[in-house]
Amino acid sequence: MAIPHPLPWILLVGLVLFARPEATRVYRIFLRAILVIDGVSLLFDTPVAVKWIQGGRNVAGRKS
Repeated sequence: MAIPHPLPWILLVGLVLFARPEATRVYRIFLRAILVIDGVSLLFDTPVAVKWIQGGRNVAGRKS
């Protein structure tokens, strides 16, 4: 379950991206790419996290 990883990164990268309008074009593209990658990661992790929270402890790939 990786939700704790992309969620803070999305917030942090979004803050840096929109708080620094004077950043260079390449840096803005880099930050947007990271934001998109983290967003996609969050989309894939959310269904698994919901199942895990609801009690399906083996959905994360571990057999317990």
